Amino acid sequence: MKSILWVVLLSAVFLTGACAADGKVQLRLTSLDIGASGILPVGTYSDYSDYGAGGTIRLSTSLLPSRFDFSFRLGAFWLDNENPYTDLVLNFHSLLEVAYRISLGNSSWVLSPRISGGVLVHYASGDFNTLEGRTQKVYVDQLYGASLDISFEPWLSRNPNARFGFYIAPSYFIFPNQNDFGMYGSLDIGGRIRLGNPGNVNRGSEA
Repeated sequence: MKSILWVVLLSAVFLTGACAADGKVQLRLTSLDIGASGILPVGTYSDYSDYGAGGTIRLSTSLLPSRFDFSFRLGAFWLDNENPYTDLVLNFHSLLEVAYRISLGNSSWVLSPRISGGVLVHYASGDFNTLEGRTQKVYVDQLYGASLDISFEPWLSRNPNARFGFYIAPSYFIFPNQNDFGMYGSLDIGGRIRLGNPGNVNRGSEA
């Protein structure tokens, strides 16, 4: 699993270095995403939780005028739990992501397959049948994911001066732990804010 994170990091380093030799290509902040997420644990992870909800924030940069986006994402989530001794379960993640943007003709719609790698922090509190009474536990795992971002960005065609769009992104994540693999699907829905001037956009390749 560590190889996936290395792919994300090395892709960013390679593309940044390759584009640095071309004065026409610049690395710029392009968008800020703020959204809500629903989580559905699968496999053995569903033994601990049936569902979850939370929010995410993503800051994206682009190697303009290339088709790649690089982003940093933070998320916080509450999880329903099936353990009667557990009062509260929270998850936090931090991810580095690489996306390839595909614009749908001359429209404002963009598809962006995305891979990610980072850290998942589990926090739980409750009476875990110990002599200590109510306690807190924190676990840290590696986290890897893949998603398909479907976004509407009106500044690409309808209104070059627009600053607000929206996106929806189904995702699938996996995190290895000591005895097994935890997995969950998620669905993100949120708003996208364009950063910078009207020319500061990544149009991507045309489908």
